[in-house]
Amino acid sequence: MLSDDIQFLKGVGAKKAEALLTETGIKTVEDLLYYKPKRYIDRSSLFAIIDLEPDQKATLTVTIEKSEIVRAKKTFLRLIVSDETSSMNLIFFAGISFFSKIFKNGMLLSVSGKVLYSSGKFSMVHPEYDIIYDDEDKQSLNTARIVPVYPLTQTLKENGITSRSLRRIISTALDSYFDKIHETLPVHIIQKFSFMSLADSLKQIHFPDSFEYLAKARERIVFNELLLFQIYILLNRKINEKEILSESFTNTDISHFLANLPFSLTDDQLSAIKDISKGLESFSPMNRLIQGDVGSGKTAVAAAAVYLAHINGYQSALMAPTEILAKQLYENLKKLTNGEIPLILSTSSCGKKERSSIEESLSNNEVSCAVGTHSLLEDYVRFKNLRLVIIDEQHRFGVNQRSKLRSKGKIIPHLISMAATPIPRSLALTLYGDFDVSVIKSKPANRGKIKTISFPETKINSVYNSVRKYAAEGRQIYIVLPLIEDNDKTELASATGIFEDLKTRFSEFNVAILHGKMKSVEKNEVMDKFKSGETQILVSTTVIEIGVDVANANVMIIYHAERFGLAQLHQLRGRIGRGKFDSFCVLIHPEKISETAKERISIMENCSDGFEISEMDLKLRGHGELIGNKQSGFLSGFEFFDISSDIDILKNAREFAEETISEIKAENSIDIEKFFSNAGKKGMRMKIIQRITSDVYS
Repeated sequence: MLSDDIQFLKGVGAKKAEALLTETGIKTVEDLLYYKPKRYIDRSSLFAIIDLEPDQKATLTVTIEKSEIVRAKKTFLRLIVSDETSSMNLIFFAGISFFSKIFKNGMLLSVSGKVLYSSGKFSMVHPEYDIIYDDEDKQSLNTARIVPVYPLTQTLKENGITSRSLRRIISTALDSYFDKIHETLPVHIIQKFSFMSLADSLKQIHFPDSFEYLAKARERIVFNELLLFQIYILLNRKINEKEILSESFTNTDISHFLANLPFSLTDDQLSAIKDISKGLESFSPMNRLIQGDVGSGKTAVAAAAVYLAHINGYQSALMAPTEILAKQLYENLKKLTNGEIPLILSTSSCGKKERSSIEESLSNNEVSCAVGTHSLLEDYVRFKNLRLVIIDEQHRFGVNQRSKLRSKGKIIPHLISMAATPIPRSLALTLYGDFDVSVIKSKPANRGKIKTISFPETKINSVYNSVRKYAAEGRQIYIVLPLIEDNDKTELASATGIFEDLKTRFSEFNVAILHGKMKSVEKNEVMDKFKSGETQILVSTTVIEIGVDVANANVMIIYHAERFGLAQLHQLRGRIGRGKFDSFCVLIHPEKISETAKERISIMENCSDGFEISEMDLKLRGHGELIGNKQSGFLSGFEFFDISSDIDILKNAREFAEETISEIKAENSIDIEKFFSNAGKKGMRMKIIQRITSDVYS
């Protein structure tokens, strides 16, 4: 069975099995077969010795002519090997005793490595090798083929687990369990998409016969992965639609809320509020995703939803990923609702007395909305009448966390998730199929423009001259760095290093520092002083990336901009341009950077639309922050899916998932175990099976 423990595989044992479980989560044979190589090395092309050139990487088939231990300044084992064209040396400095025993004269080897040339002779030092036997079953795993390289931690290496040993272990597992890898898809689907069988796909993922076969194998595995995900979200939607609320929101009049706002909402904001109002009027719990570019005004939309819950006599909860953001949302909600809605703030900084007060006020329905961080998930946060849950920066939370907050309602509350990392709408509808999607693209009219420019780090003094000018005019400045402290292993500038420099350089201004290692109380104090204008220059790491809103801050300098992805650069830039003054984002980079980094910086200089940037990011980088942790928690994450290249597979998986769900609805019975068997990692599969059987067939 594929559920067999890997410790019983040849070459594993209890110690290595424990290390693999701890470091990679691999426990069963199935886990092992789905362990994705991080890259491949093409060693399939064979060279003759006479055709070698210095410094090239080459694979050869050679015969051992002589083996000798050379005792020079440093002792080493030398193998003199030859082919039909010439001879060369293979040199081993380590493992001399081991290699001298296994390498015998006349033995045929396949070797791969970097070619060196000295004293008229070619050589390789510690090449990869395979011993070629007459027995055809003894296949090369490390040379003369496309070779997988696996992600390894130091702990794995210390336990004797290398890419070489993993190849041997996985090869053993494939030999022993190949016939036990059962097909999961109906024949008509396999024929429709010309899919490779699941068993062959797993074999080709690890030991591809060609890159063409590897691509076909990967396509099949990706389809399986996406099919599970799509079935989950479609089932989740179906299950959600089956839930019946005892009461809907009968009052969706927001005229009073709009009249008290100090500004007018954009058409996109009003459209999103209309979508929310319609969902709140339904007797089924709403699942709505608000996709909004940075600075597009998602908080005002959330405030309108909180207002609607309040006037209908219900409670709401708004959860944010950081204490800084939670506190800011709390303050903004008070302003946007004109102080008319009873609010509380719950964070990890709350003491015992505050927690007791929160528990009492919520359970007695004295408070209409609780704003907080993960602390809202704690047991002391008990609602009397929770009917609306809002998750800000939803990609920072797993499915389980969102579900836990919703479970605090006596009936399933409506859910609004907000995301400031835009992805194309068509992709959002496919990835977030259990959500209805509203998009906010336009920004409030009272915002200044943001100009983005870049400079090599040699121009930093000129940039600082501009900083002094803007600070003297009363503007505030962010200076962002990738590291907190200096590191001997890198030449990257750090927040603490730049902070010490700027305190002296700008002694006439207040300069502060903010980073993730500071205590919550310290971070709050720093941000309060920056918001009030007491601090003019804030040196920070990327902790300001999400949600920080200071209207008077209109200059941002990002050090080592070449190290950041487009999505993160756009998020950081979104911290400025929130007031009436025009803003400037300055990207600092070394003189020499890669072509990809140049392209990212050029995109940032010429584009301000987050949705356009997300399209470009797909092409440049693939998945990552674009998806975030949508699939974390209940689903452990995509391993093979690449959002930049697999959109067609995603659409096909979506189509088949819809067909499958329709089949379940029509027949009300299906062989779930047969359908999903070996479709993905066993833990993921069994959870989905359990979810289907318990929720669809109950």
